[in-house]
Amino acid sequence: MATWLREAGQDEREISDLLAQDSKVMGLHYSKNAALARKNRKTMLVWEGEYERRAQQAKVTNPQNKLSNPGEENQSDD
Repeated sequence: MATWLREAGQDEREISDLLAQDSKVMGLHYSKNAALARKNRKTMLVWEGEYERRAQQAKVTNPQNKLSNPGEENQSDD
């Protein structure tokens, strides 16, 4: 039951409450085998959107593509 609930998106506290456990750690323990790929997909979409937003912002604030550490130019030419 705990595994299915965790896969459906319930958090440890909600699972623990349903199982009448005092600690949310027990909800995590009983749902530790949950396959969270579907649940994590939403989080990854948020992360990807934030990454893109920050990348665009970096391009705007650094339009000449200057190195952030000018003393560390490409040292692989040796």
